[in-house]
This record gives sequence, C-alpha cells and structure tokens, in this order.
Amino acid sequence: MKRLLLPLLMLTLLAAGCSRPGPVLSEERLARLLVDLELADAFVTEQRVQMFADDSMRLAMRESVLAKHKVNEATLDTSLRWYGANLPKLIKVYERADSILADSLRAIDREEQQLLIAAAGDSANVWRLDPSIPLEGSQFFSFEVSVDSSWRRGDVVDWSFALHNLRSEEVAVTLGANYNDRAQTVNSFTISRRGRDNPHYSLQLQLDRQKRATRIFGFIRVPLDSGRRVFIDSISLVRTRMVDDEYHSRRYRVSSLSRARAL
Repeated sequence: MKRLLLPLLMLTLLAAGCSRPGPVLSEERLARLLVDLELADAFVTEQRVQMFADDSMRLAMRESVLAKHKVNEATLDTSLRWYGANLPKLIKVYERADSILADSLRAIDREEQQLLIAAAGDSANVWRLDPSIPLEGSQFFSFEVSVDSSWRRGDVVDWSFALHNLRSEEVAVTLGANYNDRAQTVNSFTISRRGRDNPHYSLQLQLDRQKRATRIFGFIRVPLDSGRRVFIDSISLVRTRMVDDEYHSRRYRVSSLSRARAL
C-alpha cells in the first residue's frame, strides 16, 4: 500500500491550495477505488503477465477499474486535488483504504488455501502455521483450524510433530474436534508420556461420520523450567478420507463429551 500512498500524497500536497471544484468522490468511494487501482497495479507488475507488457493494455486495465466504479480520470483528479486541500479527510481516506486492502488480501489468502486443499483431493496438509515453533515463557501450545467445504463427514485427521530439548517431564498432547450438533459434541484423543522416551508424536482422530465437524483443535502441555526453551518441529496436520473398514477401530480410541450437558 505504501507504493500507492507516497505518489498520491505528493500529488495532493502540490494541489493543497485548491478549492473544491466540481464533483468529488466520498471518502468511502475514493478509498475503494484506490484499493482496486492498487490491486490492479500489483497484478500487472508482480505477476508479470505478458499481455500487459504493452502500455496500452496497462491503460486499458486502469480504465476498466475506473469503469467498474463509474468514475472517469477527470473525477478522480478533481477528488484527489480537493482531498489534498483537506488533509485530515485525506488521511481518513488512506486509513480506510489500508483497512479495505488488508481485508481483501486476507480474503484472497483464504480463498487460495481452500482451493489448494480442495485440489489436493483425498489427502491434504491443512497446517497453516510455521512448521517449527519455539515454546518460550509458556507451558502450553495450542492451535485451531476451521473446517470448510473441502472436508467431509468421517474424515481422518493426523497431527504429527517432534519435541526437542525435553527432559523427563511428562508431556500431554490432545487432538480434538467440535461438531455443530445440538449437544455441541466434542471429540478428543489424548496421549501422555515422558518426553525423553520418544520425541516424535503422532495423533490420529477419526471424525464422526454422522455429524459435521466445525473446528479441529489441539494443544500440548510441557512443564518447563524457568529459562529453558523447547522446540516443536516438523509439524503437519493431514486430512485424509474415511476408510470404512477402519472406522470403528479408530473411533474406539476417541473420547466424546457433550458440552451442552456439561454446562
């Protein structure tokens, strides 16, 4: 967004002495227009699309953005000049544009992740955090993953990782799922063992084939001495499809809790 703000700020400061002439876009309309112009410029510049190598094609894309907002170059120029003479309002426009751009980038990232997961078919690594994470100043590590349309009832979740720099502490690890049924059911699977016995952990959770899961979660508890750092490494969270012949044997290890009854 900085590439957008700096040249526009220079332009509007030069026009700071102008009075308000003609039509001027509202703060919201101008902010949304500036965001779309920035996204279009990023697409052309960063993607290096061959068809936009010619300046006329780049101009055509800019004009298409203006047409989408039902604005012409004259109205945009007039608006920038007027906001340049009213800097507090200009700052509000830029702040709003930053907010819209951040939301747009997050939405694009979520869509790309869902497309990647869906394209993976029967098996997909749905871990989106760093594969290596230090435990500093806390005895707990936790995560959660929302279940989207690429998941199916009865899917299997495998969470694996390694813990380094452990001593003889007992480590407790839980992998679980929330469901959207009336009882607010929670399934979980927990293992607990001495850290030095085996630094590698692998938990498998068979989801209920009769209910739709809404969230996958997990947490690790490691009693730490003051100042000592433990590392979680090689983390993966893999979703696979249900195997009918193995469903009941996998479900046997799963604990079930009704949150509605517990409350």
